[in-house]
Amino acid sequence: MSEEQNVERRIDPEVHLGTTVVDAVSEATGVPVSQMDSELNQCVDPDALDDLFSDRFDGTPRQGGQLLFSILGCSVQVHGDGRVVVTPE
Repeated sequence: MSEEQNVERRIDPEVHLGTTVVDAVSEATGVPVSQMDSELNQCVDPDALDDLFSDRFDGTPRQGGQLLFSILGCSVQVHGDGRVVVTPE
């Protein structure tokens, strides 16, 4: 994949959000997923990330909001509308 291309994924409520982020960063950088767990933990708490963007207690989806962080030379944007966008810097 070209370094200048964004990788975009949709948040799947059945998949841990940290897994979605790691998969997208792996695709953007070529770094194997197996080498990225500790990298994600150094940037953001994966469980807190999942909790922040999961459905509310009454089952309604959260809307709005955005979290931005960097990992392995990529900018990661997690959007409340269900998108994860990874941009190589």
